[in-house]
Amino acid sequence: MADLAGFALRPYVFVSGKGGVGKSLVAAALASGTAESGRKTLLVETGERSYFQDFLELPVVDHTPRPSGLGFDIALWSGESCLREYVLHLLKLERLYKIFFENKVMKALVNVAPGLGEIAILGKITSGIRRVGPPITYDTIVVDMPATGHALAVFRTPKGMADAIQIGPIAQHSGEIDRLLRDPMTSALVAVTLLEELPIVETEEFVGQVHREFAMPVCVVGNRKLEVPLEVSELEALATATASASADANELGRYAHGLAGQLKSQANMIELLRAAIGKAAIGETAASEALLVPRYLAKSPREMIDATKEALRVLWTRS
Repeated sequence: MADLAGFALRPYVFVSGKGGVGKSLVAAALASGTAESGRKTLLVETGERSYFQDFLELPVVDHTPRPSGLGFDIALWSGESCLREYVLHLLKLERLYKIFFENKVMKALVNVAPGLGEIAILGKITSGIRRVGPPITYDTIVVDMPATGHALAVFRTPKGMADAIQIGPIAQHSGEIDRLLRDPMTSALVAVTLLEELPIVETEEFVGQVHREFAMPVCVVGNRKLEVPLEVSELEALATATASASADANELGRYAHGLAGQLKSQANMIELLRAAIGKAAIGETAASEALLVPRYLAKSPREMIDATKEALRVLWTRS
């Protein structure tokens, strides 16, 4: 895993995956890890509603970065909140903002303008390096992105906007954002999947497309790996030995047999994931192997983040 050493020590680390695969947990673990390494870190949720406010039992998560209690700050950035902040920064007076942007006609135009919300969010995320808008002083921003299909559309928005408009400040900003997304020293993608066929296939398509279009460094994380302190052969031997024993022993044997089957299936999925990474041809910009995160049962959210952090530690540790 030497080629993954320090992978997350970039200004922007985007985290995405098929819905329900645990990408937010991985994003929080990455933010905690990079903060632990000494980098001032912000975890950004995108959208209208915070997942981490309930998950981490925080009093509020909104546009303003606030301490998470885990070493990093956290914020919720929507297209509307980012656009409002940027325009207020330019206009200086909130009254002018309200005149131009808080009327029904303008609100309707903003809501239907293709890509405007995505550009506003990406513009806010990258504003520190570009020195646009209010200052941002974070060394690393970990972005909990939407699910894969929407995430790819978000990445494509700056180039589409720059090509469509071509002149003026929006075209200029869009071009700058697009260049940062394509800079392998600035931006990277962590793609999260379960060890199941459909998420793996979707991950292969997603990371392959991102790499082909952006040459963005990619790390794939296989989440919820079942870990058992016995080999498949030992479980099968236990199942055979208890097949004709007492009812309780026979029940144990059936459980051992089922667990052996799960481990065999999981081994096949890990091989499928390795093959998918190879097909996606991302090895030139990152690792050809996936990082595997164990399944955690009966743990608190903070304990889950800490445990996940241990599985991903190479990403913020220099070789």
